[in-house]
Amino acid sequence: MLDNAHEKQLILDVKDKKIIAALFDNSRAPLSEIGRKARLSKESVGYRLNRLMDNGLIVGFNTVLDIKKMGWELFFVFIRFRDLDYEKEKEILDYLKNHENVAQLFKCIGNHDAIIKVFVRNYAEIETIMKDIEQKYKTNFDGYDFDYIIEEAAVPFSFVFGKIGNPDYITRGNPEKEALTEFELKLLKILAKNARMSISELAQKLAAQRDNVKYHLKKLEQKKIILKYRPDVLPKMMGYNWYFLILKTEKLTRHAEVAIKDFLKRNPNVTYFYRTVGGSDMHVEIRAKTNDKLNEVVLGIRGILKGVLKRSELLIILDEVKYTYFPDCLVKDMQNV
Repeated sequence: MLDNAHEKQLILDVKDKKIIAALFDNSRAPLSEIGRKARLSKESVGYRLNRLMDNGLIVGFNTVLDIKKMGWELFFVFIRFRDLDYEKEKEILDYLKNHENVAQLFKCIGNHDAIIKVFVRNYAEIETIMKDIEQKYKTNFDGYDFDYIIEEAAVPFSFVFGKIGNPDYITRGNPEKEALTEFELKLLKILAKNARMSISELAQKLAAQRDNVKYHLKKLEQKKIILKYRPDVLPKMMGYNWYFLILKTEKLTRHAEVAIKDFLKRNPNVTYFYRTVGGSDMHVEIRAKTNDKLNEVVLGIRGILKGVLKRSELLIILDEVKYTYFPDCLVKDMQNV
């Protein structure tokens, strides 16, 4: 396993870190509000934020949605390839990237070669989608496994800005479904990777009145369709490697369940964790600069799960090929409203 070896790693000062922490609190916050938290003028915040984006640390601002409230279910699919050369791998990854149901795509090393997060209406649809993909690339598909996502928690990147924060629970269980208008779906699509877009800009794109945009945005927030506005940060620019830990356990005691969640919430190198059903029970995303730090995190998790851990598998994430909370399958909802 190789440590990250970027020739030039981005170094943040205290004020940069305060800006990033404020963006994790709310990426739609105006520059003046971020400036108060960072003790900077809004002009200085704007300059520094543009620099962080130009340097590739911040690549966007995501609007985090509770997809289950919109009537969709989430699955992780772990794919194994065979007989690949560079061109065929690129072809398959491009196909998966452009698939209307794929919201996230990782290229990885380990027992699996790719991970996709898929939005579907039900279990039968995930079976159909994967069988169609397997048939299209049957000479290159060695197999796949999938897990249903029950709970997803995004932990603030505290290793970047040095402050432990509470995780944002993106989905939990089976919430009551909410009906959305075509206007609201269009608003969510625009905001998906542009969470800092102003009300005026949104109104112009939607050909709508500012008050109408503000009303529907507030409604989506109050109904918890929109859960959070977060920056899309690439810590590899600071020398961090990215790992995906897959765990299969026996039934956890209440004490063990509380202990493992507390560890994952408070460990600065954990950025996401998921509770799942299928081939595994828990997934953990880890960012670490060194193998020693990675080992420390993994051993911490194994220690808490001692006696109930049946299997663990570690994947190295080479590239996040796609990431969105609004894949094209949601566009169909606009056409069916």
